[in-house]
Parts: sequence; structure tokens; C-alpha cells
Amino acid sequence: MQDTSKLLTGLHLIFQATGCNRQKINDEKHISQTLLSLLTEIKMTRVGGPYTVRIGDQPDKSGITSVVLMSESHASIHTWPEFGYFEMDIYSCKTFDVDKALEVIKKAFDVKQFENLQVIKR
Repeated sequence: MQDTSKLLTGLHLIFQATGCNRQKINDEKHISQTLLSLLTEIKMTRVGGPYTVRIGDQPDKSGITSVVLMSESHASIHTWPEFGYFEMDIYSCKTFDVDKALEVIKKAFDVKQFENLQVIKR
């Protein structure tokens, strides 16, 4: 079996965001545009998406899930607009500027606080 420990140098950023702008995290177009801007800012290569869907059948109690595929891996977001909350992860097989990623997300959704923020080296 080949030792892959020296081959992989990626990062997995995982977090929850609270106190967000409810309209922005309930806007499919805004979410898609933000994911594309994020990839540009952290220098990733889009290969598919964003694939964005509304989850739920009640307008005031539905959220959005969106994922964009990168040659380096993916970024995904799951929103709960009624709570001003979302969860997100960005995984890449190469390193990226975590602070820049968080800055883009904070500004795009008016995030008040990041919670359970983890950066996992993979």
C-alpha cells in the first residue's frame, strides 16, 4: 500500500455562521454569485455549478443548499434563513487562504459570528 501522507496537503474549512442577513442567505442568485466570487478570491478552479436548490415547501421555512465543484474539490453551503444561520464547508486538495475565504463570506452574508470553526489539514 502506498504512503499518501506526503502527497496530500489540502485544507478543509468547516464552520457555522450566525446573525446573518436573512434576505441574503435566502437568495439563490446571491448565494451562487458568492460561491463563484469565493473561488476567484481563493484561486480555485470551477468545474461545475454552482448547483443551487431550495429545500422545503414553505416559503418562510425553507432553506437553500448550494455546492460548487472545483478541480481541487468543493465548497458547499446550507442555509436556514428563518434563523439567520448557515453551515458551510470548503475542501481543497491544495492549501488556500482561510482568512480571505472567511472575509468574503462574512461580507457577502453580513455574518455577525462564526462558530465551531475548524481548519483540518488533510
